[in-house]
Amino acid sequence: MKRINSSFFTNTLQLKSDEIGLFLLFCENDAKAQSLLKPENEFQLIDFLITKNEEFKRITTFEK
Repeated sequence: MKRINSSFFTNTLQLKSDEIGLFLLFCENDAKAQSLLKPENEFQLIDFLITKNEEFKRITTFEK
């Protein structure tokens, strides 16, 4: 959250503000996430978040 603007989560990923924390917890459970937190991996981090968002949306939509 420190390096990525909250508008990325709400506008680009189309997450509601109350879903952002849950989404970040979902991402933290992936072993790949820790390796992407270095500043030089910003592009890979954004790509990872977009991919995880698709997975997150499938899971949360299925549960509704």
